[in-house]
Amino acid sequence: MRAGLWRQRSFYPALERAELPRVVPHALRHRIACVLADEGESDTAIAAWLGDTAAVVAKTYRNVLLNTNDRIAGRLAARYPTREDVM
Repeated sequence: MRAGLWRQRSFYPALERAELPRVVPHALRHRIACVLADEGESDTAIAAWLGDTAAVVAKTYRNVLLNTNDRIAGRLAARYPTREDVM
């Protein structure tokens, strides 16, 4: 079955039944990659989930991964202060 036909006959009706907005299937792939990155998963783990290489994931989702790394660093700094922070 062609992709467009599958979307019309199966995918879009399933979205409607679930009361979800109409999106293309690739948008779901992008969303799961962003969610995994936001949850702190490594680009290697995300690549394994998506069936891609870590290099492709890092290039495609670099902005999400960089933001995630900043949040992780902030959480680690709060939990494990440096000597300068303690003194």
